[in-house]
Amino acid sequence: MAATASSVQTVPSVRFPMTYSKSFHQWWTSNSSSAAEAQNAVLSLLPFFLGKDDTRSARVNLVSLGGKNRAINELEIARDGEPVERTLVMLHGYGAGLGLFYRNFDALTKVPGTRLYALDLLGMGNSSRPQFQIKSKDPVGKIEEAEAFFIDALEEWRKEKKIDKMILLV
Repeated sequence: MAATASSVQTVPSVRFPMTYSKSFHQWWTSNSSSAAEAQNAVLSLLPFFLGKDDTRSARVNLVSLGGKNRAINELEIARDGEPVERTLVMLHGYGAGLGLFYRNFDALTKVPGTRLYALDLLGMGNSSRPQFQIKSKDPVGKIEEAEAFFIDALEEWRKEKKIDKMILLV
């Protein structure tokens, strides 16, 4: 069956590097479904995502935290049938997402006894975007509030997952 003009989707040409205004427009017009689609497209490159290989399985979870609109998006890769000897937690930098590390997931989880979590920080990737307002007036207080916003969420996530000891990779 021939495609009609109305049923053909065209992909705009993208040239890198983009200008600031074009990249801002692309970010501004994206939505949660496009972010989830992008995450799934990257993670689908893993041989065990949304399925499993001989020893590993991977799944994406949204872990609810206390308070209004607070949830952390995580990728969990487990080695099936093995006791967990080490827990690796990978955190991206500001403005990125858990897919940033996708080329490392396969090699890191080939090590027996390893469970890996890759997290989206609050306000980034597919994690929730809770309201955040700095109340402090002095520069040091502002920094401490911003740090606490992310560190407190990570600690709450760790307790929710019942992780006593972890290796944090940033």
